[in-house]
Amino acid sequence: MYSWLLNRIKLHKRAQIRSYMRGYNFLSKNDNLEFIARVKNSMANSPISKTDLNALFSNPESICLHQFLVYRLLNTEFNKALQSALVHPKKEIFYPLPHNWRLILSEEGIKSNTTYNSFLWHLFQFKWYLFGVATLLIECWRMIKPLRLPKGDYVYFENLTKNNLPPKKGWSSQNNIIEWFLARPEAKKIISIRHSAKGVSSFVFKNKNIDCVATALPPVSGFISSIKFVFWGIQYSARAIFSRKKRLLFRELIFEQQISLIPYEKLAKAYYFHNSGHLLRPLWTYSAQERGVGIYFYFYSTNIYSLDIKGKTFLQDHQWQIVSWPNYLAWNETQKRFLEKTTLTKKDIEIVGIIPFSSNNKSLIQENSSNTIIVFDVQPMRTSVYQSLGIGYEYYTSKNGSDFLIHIDQIAKELKLKVIFKRKRKAPNVDKKYLETVKKLFLTGRWVEINPDTDAHSVCGKFKAIASISTPFTSTAIASSFFKIPTVYYDVTAELKEKNSGYNKIKMITTKQELKEWLNILKNDR
Repeated sequence: MYSWLLNRIKLHKRAQIRSYMRGYNFLSKNDNLEFIARVKNSMANSPISKTDLNALFSNPESICLHQFLVYRLLNTEFNKALQSALVHPKKEIFYPLPHNWRLILSEEGIKSNTTYNSFLWHLFQFKWYLFGVATLLIECWRMIKPLRLPKGDYVYFENLTKNNLPPKKGWSSQNNIIEWFLARPEAKKIISIRHSAKGVSSFVFKNKNIDCVATALPPVSGFISSIKFVFWGIQYSARAIFSRKKRLLFRELIFEQQISLIPYEKLAKAYYFHNSGHLLRPLWTYSAQERGVGIYFYFYSTNIYSLDIKGKTFLQDHQWQIVSWPNYLAWNETQKRFLEKTTLTKKDIEIVGIIPFSSNNKSLIQENSSNTIIVFDVQPMRTSVYQSLGIGYEYYTSKNGSDFLIHIDQIAKELKLKVIFKRKRKAPNVDKKYLETVKKLFLTGRWVEINPDTDAHSVCGKFKAIASISTPFTSTAIASSFFKIPTVYYDVTAELKEKNSGYNKIKMITTKQELKEWLNILKNDR
């Protein structure tokens, strides 16, 4: 029985994959891959309250609810469902969406305003109500569970992993977000840095306590505050059953209630969030900001822009227009202009230069840098994964990625250059054909592999190469420039606009011959 059920699940999953891949191919054949992004932008610009998008930003709960829905609903699962609907016999989608978003799909010829989808939408609300109830119980348990942390002023970094931290002992590349912060003036008054990286015990680094704390907010403490929190939770649990907004925001409102009951001295002096979760600003951060706590949003890369293709109308994806962070830490003027142009709320933007984020903190063995170039790629995902992303243009594909490397190898062979190759960090879904190309290049003896988990800053600092080549429009070119290494983007398709919003004033080369001539000049100048 178990094996039969498992096989049925596998068959159903394969059928789903085939369905959305057929939908993707349908869009591709009709030169309409931007359809998914266009629909998502249309929905992101249409709040369920049917008010103007700009009007939402005056009310934290309203904008948080809208961000929550865009973040939780208009994701990869939505891409799959919409692509499957395009090849459904009735062009019908099966997905939980609010009523006015279903109407947007209806205008696009997708059958969506159905009783079944209305049921799914109510089921989605009930699910998040239950998440709220579970969160309330967890926070009540935290109130009575002892939590010992160093006293004194601290900051909190959300959504980190072990590689974002300095090592407890041994050599450090210094290219992690914690050491970046420690070099800033505001770190002098801080006693400890708290973070969410699981499985890392507390340690001391440069006289600062580095503590793993699973949640950004400390638990409510004190008899009166605890009683207030419990009674609020009981009352709200009952009222939320009858309110759509309260059901959806139950979890967010629990944390907002906490922040009102936690003494100021127990809060962090600042909370830091990065761009892997740019859409949803937690509701509690608005109250924390009003109490004088710093809320900062920083970037670990500059590759946040949609590609601008020759002959195509530019469409910025990823719904940056709805973000509402108050303070941004940007790499450069290009990123600052992007935020000023794309985001709708009032904000402060500070240009801080390169922000190193993570490293495996393993020392590199230096190769002879004479006649050496550094290559940085973007690893293409396997087809089924790539097609689920809803990207409006086929650029980071296996073919383009392989051609990028093969062209460089042909030039390296002619010019007798050695290639230091730093791939993007390891991922489980990298295209197998691309990995086969990479394996063949290493067998030539011209290519030297750097551990993908090594940060680009360490690579550029260690190898004084004659040049570096990056896939457009990654941050590695900026790191190369910082270390005075001549650098270019190589667009193997010659279809990108050079003045793309993400090009960062880095030269872009579009032909193999031009790339060869550029490298030959640099080699001869050595």
